[in-house]
Amino acid sequence: MGLIKSKQPVDDIFARQEENNPKDPKRVVFLSVEGENTEVHYFKHLNSCTMPNNIILKIEVLERTEGSKSALKNIYELLLEYERIRDGDIADELNLTQAMGRHSPEAIEALLRKSPTDELTDAEKLICKDLQVAALDLQYRKYIKRMSRGDNDIVAMVVDCDFNNQAKRRSELEKYNQYCNDKGFGLHITNPCFEFWLLLHLSDVADDYKDSLDAIESNKRMSTSKKSQKFVAKQVSEKAGHKKTISREKFEAHYLPQISTAMARSNDFATTLPEVLDNIGTNLPDLLRKLGFM
Repeated sequence: MGLIKSKQPVDDIFARQEENNPKDPKRVVFLSVEGENTEVHYFKHLNSCTMPNNIILKIEVLERTEGSKSALKNIYELLLEYERIRDGDIADELNLTQAMGRHSPEAIEALLRKSPTDELTDAEKLICKDLQVAALDLQYRKYIKRMSRGDNDIVAMVVDCDFNNQAKRRSELEKYNQYCNDKGFGLHITNPCFEFWLLLHLSDVADDYKDSLDAIESNKRMSTSKKSQKFVAKQVSEKAGHKKTISREKFEAHYLPQISTAMARSNDFATTLPEVLDNIGTNLPDLLRKLGFM
């Protein structure tokens, strides 16, 4: 059957050899990330380069649009969904059933009768894509429930303070900090933006930018164009040679070797909540320490 063309069976995609009879359940790290490419690439490269065998890092991304009123709410709800999946409150077959329902039974049956060498129509390729995505999601849900340590998992939001309406943003972050505390979730904030965390890898910010801290805090665009880079992102771009997209090559050259250094440099700024809400800084090192970095 040519439905899912993969070198590895779907059931095995999230498994390692030692998981058939796991003596030590995996620790799931579920990050709900607000932002664009930068945060996602950083954590995916971190996962592929450094995560030990007893940790599985899952990243869910919520793209934020300027002026969005519900971004934090949606990110928080991703964490609640993870919790429900882990605790078995969401049916495994839900997404697969929904994917099947988007296509006629006749079309699916015709596809299943084809051999792996038959050419697929565009409509059949769409069915394959929908079912493959749903099947992978189904296996991930099963993986969470099979491998998770539950209370020892890390479930966290990763956000920043850079927003048009700063006062409203601060109020929302304060509210969701309380929500996360109540649920045992992590809330990791970088002020003014995630790129400040990157800049700590690239520079001794407290010393090198001692005369430019106001520019970091305000983080204004470098020109009147809405597409122009903001101040902190511009510094990162000039030092690391990339914009929003971080290639694995750039990550291994500029960030991976400097993680501990960036954590140490963060101590020159705010590192705890709620202080980070009102001052340049980040509490991301708390998450990195949980992942085994010192």
